[in-house]
Amino acid sequence: MSTESVQQLINVRLHFHQTAFSKEDNILIKNLQQLKGYTATRFLRQFRTENWTRAQILTILKRTVIQTYIILLNKPYFGLLYANKVV
Repeated sequence: MSTESVQQLINVRLHFHQTAFSKEDNILIKNLQQLKGYTATRFLRQFRTENWTRAQILTILKRTVIQTYIILLNKPYFGLLYANKVV
């Protein structure tokens, strides 16, 4: 393999692993998911001109859900909602 072809492979891999989202994109995705219930498929349909993949959007959506759950866990009354529940 020549050094040029190796460099091309490295560039392709680096490009593939880089996130395609700017800060504005992240904020938009988080807000639309929380406020309007957008799913990954709906994002792809709505923003066809962007070069987003379903896996990238799902990563951001999962991160948003985890952050929301951590915020709820830190509230003092959150555990009481489930502790007083009769099963």
